[in-house]
Amino acid sequence: MFEAVCPQFNAELIEFDGEEHMHLLILDLPKFSIFKLVLRLKGTSSITIRKRKYPTVRD
Repeated sequence: MFEAVCPQFNAELIEFDGEEHMHLLILDLPKFSIFKLVLRLKGTSSITIRKRKYPTVRD
């Protein structure tokens, strides 16, 4: 999911790790705001997690 979002912002996902919290290492070019990239990553992951209806995730 993150691999699909990063190229839209001319960024490259270098490393991904985490279970309860996510840790991303991203190579970013200054063409776009890192704030906008983070918002898109959070929104995309939130939508995906809610669609899968994990029992531990509450609204």
